[in-house]
Amino acid sequence: MLPHMICTCYDLDYPFYLCLNLLVNGARKMWTVIFIAQSAKHANQITEKLADEGFLARVRQTNLSKQQYEILVPETELDEVQEVLKDILHSAMD
Repeated sequence: MLPHMICTCYDLDYPFYLCLNLLVNGARKMWTVIFIAQSAKHANQITEKLADEGFLARVRQTNLSKQQYEILVPETELDEVQEVLKDILHSAMD
């Protein structure tokens, strides 16, 4: 099983939901955590590969005691990014 997590924020009153609203091309986008990396280097590598495939992606450090980095993508691209992310993670294991 791949170590990934998908969370969507609909209600900011619940801190366990993670989201980030940013302006992208003049419109508000809901960002969804698609993966939690164990290092900034790994998070940046994945984000760069997603960008190479034409996807928007952001990295955000978690506020936990461990150093972990969330990779966020627009909710509207979630299905497509999941497929590409699987390929990226599998190719990293080869």
